[in-house]
Amino acid sequence: MKKQIFTISTLLTLGLILSSSSAIANNTPNNNLPKPVAYNYTGYSVQILEVDKELNEKHSIFKSFGDIKIQKEDGHFYYFVGEFKDQAAAQEYLEKVIVSRFPSAEIARYRDGVRIDLDE
Repeated sequence: MKKQIFTISTLLTLGLILSSSSAIANNTPNNNLPKPVAYNYTGYSVQILEVDKELNEKHSIFKSFGDIKIQKEDGHFYYFVGEFKDQAAAQEYLEKVIVSRFPSAEIARYRDGVRIDLDE
C-alpha cells in the first residue's frame, strides 16, 4: 500500500482552490431567475405564462426551464422561453415542448426588444 505524502504547500494550495470555488459558487446568481428581454432582441419567443403578480423564485417554471425572460407591462408579468429566428421554429417548439404543459402558451415576436404583432 502506497502512502500519500502531502506537503504544507500542497495542503495550502488545495485549501485555496477549495475556498475559491466555494466563494464563487456562493456568489453566482441563480441562472434560473428570469431576465428582462434584451433591449435589442429581434426574433420570436414562446410566452409560457401571463400573470398579475411576479412569480416566486421557487415556482416550477424556474425548475423546468433555463434562460427565462420576463417582461412587465400594464401590471402584468409575461414569462418567455426560447429565442428563434423564424416563426416556424417557434411554432414547432411551442407544439412539441410547451403546449402540453402550458396550454395557453403563445408565440411572441420582438423587434429591437419591443413586442410587436405577429403580422408586422
